Amino acid sequence: MRHFYLSLFSFFIFIIIAGKSNAQVGIGTTTPDNSAVLDIHSETQGLLTPRLTTLQRESILNPATGLLVFDTDFGVFFNFNGTEWVQLVATNDPDTKKSGWVAMTDADTEYTLNFVDSPDLTDYSNFTHIELDFSNDPSDSTIDSFAPTGTSASDFYDDVNHTLTPLAVGDAVLLRLNFDVVPANGNGFIAIAIDIGDTSEIIIYEKTIPLLRGSGRRSKVSESILLYQLGTFLANGAKIKLAYSRQSQNTGTTCVVNNFGLVVTKLSDN
Repeated sequence: MRHFYLSLFSFFIFIIIAGKSNAQVGIGTTTPDNSAVLDIHSETQGLLTPRLTTLQRESILNPATGLLVFDTDFGVFFNFNGTEWVQLVATNDPDTKKSGWVAMTDADTEYTLNFVDSPDLTDYSNFTHIELDFSNDPSDSTIDSFAPTGTSASDFYDDVNHTLTPLAVGDAVLLRLNFDVVPANGNGFIAIAIDIGDTSEIIIYEKTIPLLRGSGRRSKVSESILLYQLGTFLANGAKIKLAYSRQSQNTGTTCVVNNFGLVVTKLSDN
């Protein structure tokens, strides 16, 4: 052990002396390149960087811009660009996919929506945030074998905060949302809103969908939504919100929504 510490001490002394003498350090070479502060030569060995799990990588406090680690969960290198961790992907790799899709089913989540008078639909606090969770029940399922390289379903939807999560600023995604609706009385309509706000609502999409059946009968809703993910979307994620109302009616009962499915397709090659 004493020999080890002496050797380690000698190595650092060598680094300091070499650095002061010519501002370059060579390992495996006596003529380090003038453009490199450290020049490593070997024909039989490589450079081994720190290897961390995703949780360990994301737990690094105040990572420096340019910090490089190997993520053992993804099996790829990640670089911190000063704002976020970015996966290093070989652009000429034919197996690398920057676009793709994931499908998720939440079979156990169910909400009873109270009737909202249609003029009150302009107040988005009357909408209900649908807190989906695609991993908390055996009946839930995900398909992510066609996702962009190095990503999974959890990169597209956050089960903890119950929000859609963009991969990068500038992404364009196609959202396919489907669920069942059972009104207690009459048919009415469902209002869908996508909210990227934090403490107040920022609605980037809204649509009303008439229900074909009412009075205890099931209607199936399926809606395609094209979203462009910019800075606020990246910071807050996006909440899926629903409200129930009836045309030209100021009173009503409730409706049940359940059996949620979500397909998110990343269209852009960012």
